Amino acid sequence: MPDRLLLRLDSDGGLSWLRTSAGARTPSVSTAGDPPASVLAAGSEIVVLVPSEDVLLTDVRLSARNRAQLLQALPFAIEDQLLGAIEDQHFAAATGNGDSVGAAVVAKATMTKWLDHLATANITPDVLIPETLALPADAEAVNVMIDGNRAIVRLAPWSAFACSLSEFPHWLEQANGDATLAPLVVHDFRAAPALVLPLKSSSYHERQSDPLVHLAAGLAQPALNLLDGEFATRHRHARGARRWRLAAMLAAAVLVLAVANLGFDVMRLSRASARMDVLAQEAVAKAFPDI
Repeated sequence: MPDRLLLRLDSDGGLSWLRTSAGARTPSVSTAGDPPASVLAAGSEIVVLVPSEDVLLTDVRLSARNRAQLLQALPFAIEDQLLGAIEDQHFAAATGNGDSVGAAVVAKATMTKWLDHLATANITPDVLIPETLALPADAEAVNVMIDGNRAIVRLAPWSAFACSLSEFPHWLEQANGDATLAPLVVHDFRAAPALVLPLKSSSYHERQSDPLVHLAAGLAQPALNLLDGEFATRHRHARGARRWRLAAMLAAAVLVLAVANLGFDVMRLSRASARMDVLAQEAVAKAFPDI
């Protein structure tokens, strides 16, 4: 894992952050507010966790020859799961091989709002992911994080949801009705007593201290980046890539001009040489008319 600046964007626009380094232990506490410029500059990778309520996670069986074709076909493959019009949604696909593709869907207006809000704090992320993808994806357990009046749940690698605490038991019962769920592993970050849940818990960790530290511990290599497709240019390192592409294009243009100029010079000299041959032949003919 590279030196990473991890931020969490709340639904109300608040930020918290912490830095993690390769080979070092995860810090025990995060910092509330916007990170200072020195911290932003020091991070080799900036990852922002966004509210999961606004992001649909799913997977679909889809084959494509390349990523551009995949992103083009993805909206129509999951159209029946969408609540809004396709043209108003942004789609991102996971990297990897195989016919089963993990995908995320979020409204374009929401993506723009998040990125514009981050820009006001001079933050241009490398990776933008829903916070549910920072919870462990465990086949033997359903991982739950209770934070304030919200519950964030990861059922499977590409199945997750977030809801208010009052709606949480209902959502659990509904999810369990679709397929029998594994036991719950709950991390509760409230000061209140443990919740009474309708499903069995294999472990319930009460009065946890820092939600972002917990998410940082579960986040290894992000499986997906919402900065995909039309939002890929909002990627922090995309600016550097664009500069390199521009420099390469300029260098290619200079090379083409140099070759063209050389060709022009060769053609001009060839014509001049031909004219000199003609003048020389005429001069010889005048000087030696008998030859």
